[in-house]
Amino acid sequence: MLVDEIVKLFEKQYNYGKQSTKELMGYCQVSIEKFVFSKVYEMLFGMYLCNATDDDIELTKKMLQLKKFKGSRLMKILEFKSKYIVVTEEEEKKGKFGYENSIKAINKIKHLLYPHEKLAQIMQMYADMKTTVIDYSKGKSELITMDDQMPIFIYIMAMCTLSHPLTELNFLSDYLNYRDKGYDTEQQLVTNLQASLMYILKDFNIPEE
Repeated sequence: MLVDEIVKLFEKQYNYGKQSTKELMGYCQVSIEKFVFSKVYEMLFGMYLCNATDDDIELTKKMLQLKKFKGSRLMKILEFKSKYIVVTEEEEKKGKFGYENSIKAINKIKHLLYPHEKLAQIMQMYADMKTTVIDYSKGKSELITMDDQMPIFIYIMAMCTLSHPLTELNFLSDYLNYRDKGYDTEQQLVTNLQASLMYILKDFNIPEE
């Protein structure tokens, strides 16, 4: 809300009707947001940590256990359709475990302060996830339905290395609740990733090794 008010003030005071000035106004939101969050992020994130610490601790324990099954075995446990199991036995022997680029994208959000940059990584995760399926199937398969996507979201979150996964997503969810438009896809992705974490935390039983 503070960022939005400052943006409106800038547009009111510095938009002189010139085309060059109007073009610069497009960068106003991002610049102000970066400045504000650079000052308050540590305190804000700390508040979210307090609210989700217990769940994050339990989640990271479960995620660590699930990493023992990484690759096709975990994908089968999560009931992936065969066309979305994007790693072969030979590739697993070489250390690959599938959807690596998506997992790397998610892992990057822990190093970022600004919400829009974190959301950009979540969008990258989603793009990489869909590209992985297309590339592996050589264009024969796509990820379209939510029923097909959810097991992969769960897999990606189980395989990521975020130390505070639920905190990160709760923070972004609240941020998006203040955005009026243009963030529908981001909101849906954050909601789905939150649901994935809650499934791991509450409903998923770790199989025996």
